[in-house]
Amino acid sequence: MKNGDKVTSNDQADDSSGCDHDTRHFVTLSLNFLPVWQRNYLVWRKLALPSILGNLADPLLYMLGLGYGLGQFLGEIDGVPYLTFLAAGTVAYSVMNSATFETLYSAFSRMHVQKTWDAILNTPLSLTDVLLGEWLWATTKSLLSGIAILAVIWALGLHQSFLLSLWLLPVVALTGLCFAGLGLAVNSVAPNYDFFMYYFTLAITPMVLLSGVFYPPDALPDWLAAFASALPLTHAIELARPLVLGRIPAADVTATLAWRIKRLKVREQAEARVFHSLAAYAPAFGMVGTLIGLVNMMLVMEQSSTLTMGFNWAIALVTTFYGVLLANLLFKPIATKLERRTEKRLMLMSTVLEGINLMALGRSPAFIRESLSSLVIQYDNELSLSTVDGATANRSTNPGARSSPRTMRTLRAVE
Repeated sequence: MKNGDKVTSNDQADDSSGCDHDTRHFVTLSLNFLPVWQRNYLVWRKLALPSILGNLADPLLYMLGLGYGLGQFLGEIDGVPYLTFLAAGTVAYSVMNSATFETLYSAFSRMHVQKTWDAILNTPLSLTDVLLGEWLWATTKSLLSGIAILAVIWALGLHQSFLLSLWLLPVVALTGLCFAGLGLAVNSVAPNYDFFMYYFTLAITPMVLLSGVFYPPDALPDWLAAFASALPLTHAIELARPLVLGRIPAADVTATLAWRIKRLKVREQAEARVFHSLAAYAPAFGMVGTLIGLVNMMLVMEQSSTLTMGFNWAIALVTTFYGVLLANLLFKPIATKLERRTEKRLMLMSTVLEGINLMALGRSPAFIRESLSSLVIQYDNELSLSTVDGATANRSTNPGARSSPRTMRTLRAVE
């Protein structure tokens, strides 16, 4: 510093290097989060048993109380006893519950009350390291809660296939990552503990009641089922439940993919129709400009002004020319390119859908490879021989027209 108010070049260099250093911390990921994760683990280990019991008690009581109690009156749901049906939803609910409480109350205490984050930030660790460590620690706790519920499911024999139920572990981990991230986002804007009640009331409770934990979501009215399908817990349960019931969730995957194919077709066809309409109306607007030019030319004919008459006559001709030019050189080519792009995307998604259906049917890898190769060759041949207005439009409305009957039934189911 110089005279108390000027910054020297060395100070500026130090400040700039410090800014660059901070920027690099925020854009570069490393293993520096591990000490944060380890710190939380060492603290949790002292109270591991009460923590596990606390996270386990609520979902376990729901599963056993409602499963055995209501199960006596409800009978079977989806072809299985109600307790078995409820078990898969309880796994996802337990994971959500554990990740949410850890990233809300525990992380808030470490950030504001205990000032643990401030102490960590006085070390070489950055805020990114702290957040990543908290995020992965909450995921770890949710994974432990999910494993605890899964152990109860194994002990009670509620699973149909042990090997398939092991695939619940990655589902549990991904679900924990999802809800831990949501919890940290809410925590970042919370001024106090009471603020979390908004999140529980407006987000967590609707997910518990509508996402399929206690009953199938298709029992809801259409508008409420559409809302429930947008909730993250719904998708976690749709992946977990077939694995508990001993089913490969191919139907859920194919239904979702078929719905995406339908939405893609509707959206991109709407875009192409916009440019087709512009191509159809552009010459008409050009004729309107021609009419205006002719009217103006007739108005000045009495003045015998050759220059004015020529100007209006030029406007009359040029507007028609521009209308035809825009229609044939701009709007129609754009519409055609959009349709071709839609064809290729639908071809790729239909091929993926065909492969999933063949795997669900237990076909060999060699058979699947040959079937998909022939399907792609057929699509490529059709694309190369298609006309702009005829075959293009027909295939755009029928993705998977050369697919297997099972794939075509799946596509028709979402029409």
